[in-house]
Amino acid sequence: MIGKRRAALIVTIILVINLGIILTDALVDTEQITGPAASSYVTTGEGVAAWYELLDRTGHPVSRTRSPLPDLDPATTVVVIEPFPDRIDPGGLEALTAFVQSGGRLIAGGALPDWLREIAGNELTWSPSPAGTARPVDTAPETGYVGSVVVNSIGAWRGLPSGAIPLLADGDGDVTAAALDMGAGRIILLADTTALTNAAIGAADNASFALGIAGEDGRPVVFSEYVHGYSDEEGLTALPDSWLWAMGLGMAALLTYLLAIGRRFGPPEEPDRVFAPARREYLDALAGSLVRTGRPDVATAPIRMAARRLIAGRGGLSPDATTDELIAAARRLDLNDDEIASIVRTSHDEAALITSGMVLARLTRNEHPSPD
Repeated sequence: MIGKRRAALIVTIILVINLGIILTDALVDTEQITGPAASSYVTTGEGVAAWYELLDRTGHPVSRTRSPLPDLDPATTVVVIEPFPDRIDPGGLEALTAFVQSGGRLIAGGALPDWLREIAGNELTWSPSPAGTARPVDTAPETGYVGSVVVNSIGAWRGLPSGAIPLLADGDGDVTAAALDMGAGRIILLADTTALTNAAIGAADNASFALGIAGEDGRPVVFSEYVHGYSDEEGLTALPDSWLWAMGLGMAALLTYLLAIGRRFGPPEEPDRVFAPARREYLDALAGSLVRTGRPDVATAPIRMAARRLIAGRGGLSPDATTDELIAAARRLDLNDDEIASIVRTSHDEAALITSGMVLARLTRNEHPSPD
C-alpha cells in the first residue's frame, strides 16, 4: 500500500505543476515568442523576427514556408540559416542547388555549416572566431551602404570556393560573409548570423547589411521555417521527430520510475552501495557512441580546436599557426605522437577520440609545464 500511495502522490504533484504552468501562461501577459535560434517567428534575442519585419516595411514581400525545400521560385530570395541537421536532406540540397543555378538568391549559413559545402563546394571551410566588428572588404551591391557590422561571433570562413567574393571581414582579416555566383543565381555565405538577430540588428550598420543581402528592392523573401522544425502538419505529426522521441523517452522514464517505487519483491534497496563507473569507462562508452553516429568529427571538433588553441598559446604561436608549428609546440609540451595525432587530424577511430579528450583535460589542468 505504501508504494501505491507514493505513486499517487507523484502523479498528483506532476498534475499540480502542469496546472500551475498553464495558469501562469494564461495570467501573465507576455509578447515574447520563444523558439529555435534564427527563426523568423522568434522575438527573443536569438530570433530574426525583427529582420522579417524590417524587410516587410521596406517593400520586400516576405513570407514563411513550413514545407520541405523543393519547388522554389527563382525570382525570390530564400533564407536558410542555422538549420536543424535532420532537416537538410539530399533532396533539399539538390533543390537549393537547382534554385540558385536557375536564378534564385540564397542566404545561407550558421554554425558548423557542413551541409552548405554540398552546394558551394568542399573548399568552403568554417572555424570558430571571436566577437568583433566586421567591415566591407570591397565594393559589392550587398555592402554599398554598410560601414561596419557588429557580430557577436560564432565563426568565420577560413577557406572560400573559387570565385567567391568576401563581403565582410573583421580586424584580423577573418571573413564572416561572402558572395558566390553560381549559374544564374547568387549565394550569400554567412559564417556568422548573429548580426541579423533581434539582439544585434539595431547595432552599427547591421540593418543596412540585412537589407543589402536580401537583393534588389521589391524582391520577395521567403524564410524557411521547415529547417527549424516547423511543419504544416497538425497535432503530434507536426512535431519534429526529435521532440517525439524525447516525449516518448520521458513517458517511459516516468513509467519506469513509478514501477520502481511501487510494491516489489526482494529487498527494498541494494545491499551494497553502487558507485558510478570509472571515468575511463565513461570515456570509452561516450567515444563508442560518437563513432556509431557516423559523424564523430563534428561532435569532437570543439575539443580539437580548444586543445590547438591551448597548445598555440603556451607555445607562443599566433592563432593561425600552421600544423607543423603546432606539432613542434606540442612536442615541447611532452605530448606523444598519438596525442598529437588526435589533435591535429580528424579521426573516426574510437581510441583517437578518447585520446583527444584526455589531452584537452590534461592541458586544462596545467599538467604539462610551459616550454623553455
